[in-house]
Amino acid sequence: MLISCGKKLEFHRLSLQSQVNSNQNFIETMELETFELSNNKAIVDFLILPDASESMFHRLKNFGNSLSDLLYVISDYDWQIGFTSTDHGDYDYKGYQEDGRTHTAQGQGLFGTLMNLEDESHFLKTQILTPQIFNYKNVFLHTLSHIPDINCNRPPFCSNPMEQPLRSLKSAIRRSFLENRSLFRKSSVFFISLLITNEEERKEDFSRATRPEEVISEFETYFQDTGKRFIHYSIVIKDQECLNLEKKHDPSATISSLSIKLSELTGGESFSLCNENYGSKLRVLSKHIKNKVENSILLKKEPALGSVSIEFLTGPNLEWKIDGRQITFENKNFEKSTVSVSYHEKK
Repeated sequence: MLISCGKKLEFHRLSLQSQVNSNQNFIETMELETFELSNNKAIVDFLILPDASESMFHRLKNFGNSLSDLLYVISDYDWQIGFTSTDHGDYDYKGYQEDGRTHTAQGQGLFGTLMNLEDESHFLKTQILTPQIFNYKNVFLHTLSHIPDINCNRPPFCSNPMEQPLRSLKSAIRRSFLENRSLFRKSSVFFISLLITNEEERKEDFSRATRPEEVISEFETYFQDTGKRFIHYSIVIKDQECLNLEKKHDPSATISSLSIKLSELTGGESFSLCNENYGSKLRVLSKHIKNKVENSILLKKEPALGSVSIEFLTGPNLEWKIDGRQITFENKNFEKSTVSVSYHEKK
């Protein structure tokens, strides 16, 4: 190669360290991820986290009656459901003050382990609800809606004062290769958690509350290299209007800001607890799940505006749109497609 500039020109060899730094700067600004899109029957594992305090009894009963509305869109999936308590159990209160009364409470929760299913007045010999269980809709209802038990003799119905759903969720994930391994199937691509509560995470001692980022980090510790995706949904108090209504029945009610944030970070959705029509709400939720499961992917990092480039390695090219870390494709009518996504991380 001949270079001519019409004047004396000098060349200087770059040091090896300079070359390495230059290459690293380029690599660090570019992310590359590969995904498979498929029309195969979706395999989905659900974990329900019910707040079983007395004030939530009628809510859980309404929710239990609405199972068909939750599953009507996703009934063709390979689904299963487990339950655990929002009362984690890692606390010991002596002389706890609330509503002018003194409470004594010791942790008695399930620590994220799955509860046994219940049908009418007896327990089943399984912790996993599937469509193959006889009368599974009734089992779902009775598992959620029996009277709370202060001694937790019928777990997870502990009426202790401190609700810690994110702590319980984190523990449930940690037990995914131990007691809870039947819920976390190796073949499932989606793990979906659903919380229903009228309280904030560890509101009595909020500085020690489990944060959404901790739950996500726990999930990534066990499943980062498996391709399994985590999505969280919340049926909670979202605003002041709902809070004022709920406080008429339960003075300890609070806005569940941490669960709402976990839903946002995982691409899920939050719904208001104050709408008594859970059927319509759960139909919306199931459609949201269907769209996530069938038509979208979630990037590891949020891309900078305008930096996303998608290459379809196999299968047809599809129209797509991006919202934060989520990329949604048009409805797919093919068996399988592989896409490569490159982008710069948002700073």
